[in-house]
Amino acid sequence: MRSIRVTAAVLRRGEYILLAKRSAQQSRPLLWEFPGGKVEDGEDDRSCLARELQEELGIEARIGEKIGLFPFSYPDISIELAVYEAEIIRGEPHPREHHELAWVTADDLLSFQLAEADFPAAELLARGVPEQTGSEGEGR
Repeated sequence: MRSIRVTAAVLRRGEYILLAKRSAQQSRPLLWEFPGGKVEDGEDDRSCLARELQEELGIEARIGEKIGLFPFSYPDISIELAVYEAEIIRGEPHPREHHELAWVTADDLLSFQLAEADFPAAELLARGVPEQTGSEGEGR
């Protein structure tokens, strides 16, 4: 089975967190996820996430602390999902590759039909993981 590393951002606006709905043409179509993407060869997590947020949402973001690393196996692929706090420093998110975007409260995260790999991170956030500050360190 193929294995990849994927990064994802928890972008906050006050009490709201950004979710992105996958397009009908993507794998896991029309499921919600935290925005991010696949780490390329020779790329570190933070560089990957900053690049993916620019490509997918048209924003420049500061990547903060790691919230966690969440391994998950689908029938066709195994992933390691590295989830980071991130802050928008330039631009307004718009769906370049996704079907739509939604700002939701942590309490509402689990009411969305999430991609299975994103569910453990959403569950952690729904339990109240506090917003992290800074951009260095290993996180949790």
